Amino acid sequence: MKKTAKLWWMPRVNRDIKRCRQFLRRKTAGRAIDRIHEVMRSVRWLRENPCINPVRKIDPRSGLQFRRHNVDQFVLVYVYFSPTEKSPGGIVSIRAIRHAREEDVFWGVRDSGAAGIEARGHFVLRDEG
Repeated sequence: MKKTAKLWWMPRVNRDIKRCRQFLRRKTAGRAIDRIHEVMRSVRWLRENPCINPVRKIDPRSGLQFRRHNVDQFVLVYVYFSPTEKSPGGIVSIRAIRHAREEDVFWGVRDSGAAGIEARGHFVLRDEG
């Protein structure tokens, strides 16, 4: 049976969601909450399919492999940590949620000094599984 990845959010993700919500209220006629729900559904889907998106950027200091997943006009920037004994499904770490129109969605997304999974103090763990 396939294991579901745990989910970690960087602290900045809550600010990113708030920014997305504000953008949607200003720019779209549709309901902003529906778009945010679509983003959250995509986050849950990534837990089941973490390697579906190719690595787009590798941080030269930490070696973290950043991936991106497009959701409507937004981009989820994430890192997938391979399975370990403690996390048999691996870990999906959501690093940022950006608007797709940004020139470089990876700009400013840092590794927070986390070269490996041991640096858990830098993350908010959302274990839904």
